[in-house]
Amino acid sequence: SQIRGDFQVTHMSKSPIVDVFFYEDTDVWHKCKITYLIADGESGREKKVTQFMLVTANGVEQAHQRIQESLSNMLVSFRVPDVVESPIVEVFPYEKES
Repeated sequence: SQIRGDFQVTHMSKSPIVDVFFYEDTDVWHKCKITYLIADGESGREKKVTQFMLVTANGVEQAHQRIQESLSNMLVSFRVPDVVESPIVEVFPYEKES
């Protein structure tokens, strides 16, 4: 993405987002809550993991479908208990300088 004209960052904060899935057909971002179980190495008990991801979609239903497709190669079964439209208007991917 390129920025033209005046640009001002009014707020910045750390986010719990662990992954971003961009589809070029829309610029509406949805925040998806993902949960899955993993075995705790020390106790041997199952531990519930919750992660948040962003995906672009035209609605909540499409966002749910897209996150399911994007994560279809996960080795553990997961749930998507919550998908909401996000107030985020733009995501700028971090590109490490060479």
